[in-house]
Amino acid sequence: MAANMVAANMAAVNIAAANIATGNMALIGKRAVSNSTEDDQIQVNQTFCSYSSQRGILSCHGIKNNFDCDVTPRLSGFEKLKLKLSDLELVPAEEGNFNILRLLNPNSKFTVVEPFNKKQIVLSLFNAEHPSEPGFMIRDSACWSNVESLVRENQRENVRLAIFL
Repeated sequence: MAANMVAANMAAVNIAAANIATGNMALIGKRAVSNSTEDDQIQVNQTFCSYSSQRGILSCHGIKNNFDCDVTPRLSGFEKLKLKLSDLELVPAEEGNFNILRLLNPNSKFTVVEPFNKKQIVLSLFNAEHPSEPGFMIRDSACWSNVESLVRENQRENVRLAIFL
């Protein structure tokens, strides 16, 4: 009887192998628990911010943080550029100092490359105390406090910014 069961199992394995080899797959069983990749994982603690020059508003939305801030662009020399930048990180200009936030591509130390002269440009997000920085100024102190808290309380990779100029 045991020999008959072994023979039946071997026949089933051979049939399954033949079906797989010919492309006639009908696998029966349970799927693996860890079928997903990191890219498939939903980041529940991420906050997404966006700025559009048409609206002039920085909008941030996440689990803990939802706010809109009026923004004044300080883009001297870049007004005519049409940019669509996504996946930027908000990084303090100086470690532990959140008065100026650099808007950086995660894979570099700059925001964008200026298309005409190939110069690396670093844009910043700042409050009214730093008007000489190129980038975007938030005048409202309560709104700036929201931005500062967002960056201070979250890991760098959990806050993303998109800019549409």
